[in-house]
Amino acid sequence: MRNALSILLFSSALMLAGCSGGGTDSASLSLRIPCRDGESFCIISCDLGCSQTGCAITEIAENQRLRFKFSDAVDASSVNGASVSIRTATGVAPTGRLEVVGSQVIFIPEVATANGVSTFGFLRNESYIISLVAGAQAVRDLSGDHLTHDFTCTVVASQGVIDEDGAPPTVELITPTVLVNAPVNPTIVLRFSELIDTTPLQVSLSEASPIRVVLRGQLPNGECDSDSDGIALEGVPALSTEMVGPREVTVVTFQPSAQLPGSSCITVRVTADLRDLSGTPGIPAKFVFLTEAGVSTPITIIESFTGPSKQEVLISGGVWGGPQGPGARPGLVGGDGRHGSFDPNLGNAVGGGVFVWNTDNLLIPQTSSLTGEQYLVTDGAFFFTDMVVPEGKTIRFVGSVPPVIRVRGQVDIRGTIEVNGFDAAGIVATGAP
Repeated sequence: MRNALSILLFSSALMLAGCSGGGTDSASLSLRIPCRDGESFCIISCDLGCSQTGCAITEIAENQRLRFKFSDAVDASSVNGASVSIRTATGVAPTGRLEVVGSQVIFIPEVATANGVSTFGFLRNESYIISLVAGAQAVRDLSGDHLTHDFTCTVVASQGVIDEDGAPPTVELITPTVLVNAPVNPTIVLRFSELIDTTPLQVSLSEASPIRVVLRGQLPNGECDSDSDGIALEGVPALSTEMVGPREVTVVTFQPSAQLPGSSCITVRVTADLRDLSGTPGIPAKFVFLTEAGVSTPITIIESFTGPSKQEVLISGGVWGGPQGPGARPGLVGGDGRHGSFDPNLGNAVGGGVFVWNTDNLLIPQTSSLTGEQYLVTDGAFFFTDMVVPEGKTIRFVGSVPPVIRVRGQVDIRGTIEVNGFDAAGIVATGAP
């Protein structure tokens, strides 16, 4: 029996040494895996098929996690950008973080959005050099032993974005926790089943957003007046991630900018326009809750409109009719001016006083807008308080949709506006007959 027990223990050690990630971590069993060549601390395996000569796998996904398994539990303080380096040839690191779990060092990609474009950790089709150094700056175990051989290999992010669970994302309403007599100042928290592409949520919610929050009244019987159009609540949601078990998921938090009326109905609708990182559409969902009865507080606003002295004529299309006339009247055209005063510099300066405005993707920052919120224009529709194009400046509109410009105040075009179309297919331009 003594010999059989020794063979069993030896076989178990061999099986653990051959693992390549996943399952129970060997550190949790306090079992040290022996290295080859008598080293005291070494890399046992990794997702890339690690060996002394490099990686067997050289193509990865943009959002792929990379796991490196060591022979013993890793000292987390030894893991940093110097001991584990992932860089392009020009020194650019992917977006993500390093974590230590027992005897594993894991690189976890993170979603980042800049100018309306999302990246998922590694840049598409970019090459990355992975290096784990040896010596004093190397990864070490809890007893101080460190790598004695450098490890390096090169991978290319050419496999697109992978769907880790292979299923469409679902969503649940975390708060409010009560659906009847909910607070009139609720914090709405939605948690998804996985990481989602948050690009459409980087701007204020609206009727066209993939998450729509609509305020409606209640019927006399206390039910939601679902037949009414309602009012879409606007505001930029807060986006975060959290761990649910072993999986990282997206959490969306929305706080209405003003206290809601009592005895109202709130509908939160999530459409299939929200997708996971691989582009799989989410499963639509709808949540409804009713607020508690509130006490109305009357607000008195006194404005005599006795003269035009407070009218901002440069940014307003309103009309003053005089004390004997109809008084002040709102402008009939020009929109709400939400994008603030026109600024050529919001476009892309290409030299020679030319600024390119992309009607498919142009960001109006908070510092420029009238409301203090940022807006991402994707449909070519602009709403300015006033628009002045200085002499010598050219505004060149490009994109798949034509620009539609609404200005409620002063318009003064001293420079040039270019809106150039393309020749229709099959039509050949010729000279005069």
